[in-house]
Amino acid sequence: MNRIHYAVVGVLLLGISAAFVAVPSTATDLVNPDPINETENLTSGNGINYKVRFDSTENKIHVFAENSNDFKQPASFYIDVDDQTNQHRTLELASGETWNRSWNVSNSIDAMQDNHTVEFIAYNATTKFNFTREIDASNSPGVPTPRITDIELVEAKVYGEQTTAVRVAVENPAKQLYSSIIIVNTRETTYSRRVANAAPQNDTTRLVPLEEDPDTLIAGEVRLHYGNLSVAEEGFDQREFVGRVDGELAVYNRTYEPIEPHWSRNQTYHYENESVEQQIEANEEHTTLDYAIVAAGGLVTLLLAVRLVRR
Repeated sequence: MNRIHYAVVGVLLLGISAAFVAVPSTATDLVNPDPINETENLTSGNGINYKVRFDSTENKIHVFAENSNDFKQPASFYIDVDDQTNQHRTLELASGETWNRSWNVSNSIDAMQDNHTVEFIAYNATTKFNFTREIDASNSPGVPTPRITDIELVEAKVYGEQTTAVRVAVENPAKQLYSSIIIVNTRETTYSRRVANAAPQNDTTRLVPLEEDPDTLIAGEVRLHYGNLSVAEEGFDQREFVGRVDGELAVYNRTYEPIEPHWSRNQTYHYENESVEQQIEANEEHTTLDYAIVAAGGLVTLLLAVRLVRR
């Protein structure tokens, strides 16, 4: 396992941390232009009375059940959110017995769509709650989406050939199924890609081949997206890295930036890292921590420039 140095560490980035505190969050997973708080009453085909309430502000569904029969009655129901099952419950209620439970269904909301449906399904009885919400898939603390959890530079066999590669671990913490694609751009590699569909509440790891020699310093970026690189709303996560194969590796969390898709005829995007290029041209050896400091200085400069413009 590589030793990974994150840019936001210790006193080196204390000034940056303080600056970021003043920046308001841009997450839109809580933007809810059409909030609902509705209650529906229904009776199943086997005599169970249900009262179902959904609150889109809290992403919570509340279910109350009562057996109206004069005998013990088994019952079951499903709760589907955006076509994925969030809950399946089986009950056995005595005559007149009641039961109630609440669930937060945030982990089943599909971040790739604005119109959402929560459906309650019992025996011969169903009801739906529809609401609208715009979600930023790359910055959605309230609605989980796929994310990059680890990056390593290795030598490995990919597609039957020994090559330099970046090993990318992807986690899907949601109960929703997402299509996920990894795109890697480095100083010498352009649009190297692998499909990385992690099953709901599971993870996966992919090896993405690079053009670099394994003995060189490698700098690049990894994007995790839904399908179209040029659409910001389809981006999940982005990292930038500088390091060596099986050596030290500095990894930086970046705001997702859309670029031209790999199939574009007018493909002009190419990853560049001037600080790394200058060091290589100067034939100087530096640790990944040195590059972390360079990146930190760049962020400080950017923040100061933004502050001056706002004045």
